[in-house]
Amino acid sequence: DNVVVRGYLTSDYTAGNKGAAYVKGTTKTDVNGEWAEVLRLDAGAYTIEFSKQGEYETNTTTVTVS
Repeated sequence: DNVVVRGYLTSDYTAGNKGAAYVKGTTKTDVNGEWAEVLRLDAGAYTIEFSKQGEYETNTTTVTVS
């Protein structure tokens, strides 16, 4: 519950550009661990970041939207 999910262009993320201006989509998880909202992303390569301050270490995965 309440894990923050952020989508960044992979090129931005790997360059260290992780500020709010670079976030392409965001949501949180609900009590069932499912995303509360869909990330609507344009085609491209994205790094999806998952984090929950104080409880869940930041993890990432890379996806390609086509």
